[in-house]
Amino acid sequence: MGQAEPETAAWLRAVRWAYGMRAVSIRVRRRWKLAWIRQIPYEASTGLLRRIYDEALGRAGRIWKIVKVGSLRPRTLQAAMQFYQESMHGPSDLTRVQREMLATVVSAELACPY
Repeated sequence: MGQAEPETAAWLRAVRWAYGMRAVSIRVRRRWKLAWIRQIPYEASTGLLRRIYDEALGRAGRIWKIVKVGSLRPRTLQAAMQFYQESMHGPSDLTRVQREMLATVVSAELACPY
């Protein structure tokens, strides 16, 4: 792991102090049973959903489950993805690394499998 920027390193130390790395990693390792939600596979997708799937494939090389579970409501899925993109990539006082760390800590605290 490379050297973090000074303000990022200080922020990371604060997160580690507040949550403790052991506590965070234990929560991440928990296994949760998730509700099954009907999903539209890529092969059956059309229109807006097909465009969303194609964009996901272009970005990540795959379609993550978090995208697939929104497949029954493509317009809602599109709005959620736009919100995510703006939150993570739009103008902010936080750096991208800080936003990713914040998302990771929140997901760990909520025991989110994503």
